[in-house]
Amino acid sequence: MEYQVQKHGVHQFSVITEAIAPASAGKISKLILQRGLHVKWHSFAMIDRRFTPDVFETMARGGCEFLVVGVETMTSRVLNFMMKAATEEDNIKFLLNARASGLDLKVNLIPNLPSTTYQEAMDSLAAFRELQQCFNYVSYFPFEVTRSSRIGREPERFGLLSIDSESTTGQAQFTLNHLEVFDPAMTAGEGEQVYAEYRAFVAQVNNRRIMDTASRTTLDGVCRLRLADEFLEFTQVEGGVQCYNWLTGKRLQMPEEWSGVIEKIRSRQPFRRADFISWFSPVSLGESYFNQLLEKGMLAIDEPPNQE
Repeated sequence: MEYQVQKHGVHQFSVITEAIAPASAGKISKLILQRGLHVKWHSFAMIDRRFTPDVFETMARGGCEFLVVGVETMTSRVLNFMMKAATEEDNIKFLLNARASGLDLKVNLIPNLPSTTYQEAMDSLAAFRELQQCFNYVSYFPFEVTRSSRIGREPERFGLLSIDSESTTGQAQFTLNHLEVFDPAMTAGEGEQVYAEYRAFVAQVNNRRIMDTASRTTLDGVCRLRLADEFLEFTQVEGGVQCYNWLTGKRLQMPEEWSGVIEKIRSRQPFRRADFISWFSPVSLGESYFNQLLEKGMLAIDEPPNQE
């Protein structure tokens, strides 16, 4: 870091590791402080009891901007079943201590770890809602089994039923490594509802900065919105809809269902947030769509709030 600062004027660094150890994070931070380096850095981490308040405080003073943490679930039974070292209590302490130190967190959630029931997934989500001020960004990932993993080699041990399929879909880096399984802990309908609720939560948390600019009260009660068509270009592609936002320069790939959502918006605009949400059932689905549109910069104010 010191060399890069002096040679190239670089001041931001990614510490690349699967999970930085508390001792290493503390040592790096102390060296940065001792050498008077004005740098920012971030890394990946696991929930670890050795991340004490003192370690977090040293990291924050030593330039650590944020940690990316796989919290996954708040269900201690599932964490133990999956042979994770952490418990719900450990997760809570980690999040609260990091927040108290001023350290930002980006957390990753998995709503359907093997054997997770619908109620456990929803209880876990409720716990994350209570603690959402402890992190500034959240992602969720449906659980996927790879053939090369321990679970992929012994799916029955983890309550999973193998499906005889040639499917190569999934998130695995190499699609042939994807193993199609069925988890009887949740029905397909329960799983879809869980995903919808988690998507809505993710969009809500990640939209907070936008919501700070245009207060939720304004969006709920006064502000009339429309699709920002002047900046958006939609193209129907195989398996969904592609949207290019000329204002942000970002290209988005959306599922097929979004075709209907976009058409519904155009036919009923301008609208208020409450109106939009009322078009969908359950309510959480409307909230999820609205938050995603807001997050992706696809909405514009049609009628400014009354300033009187």
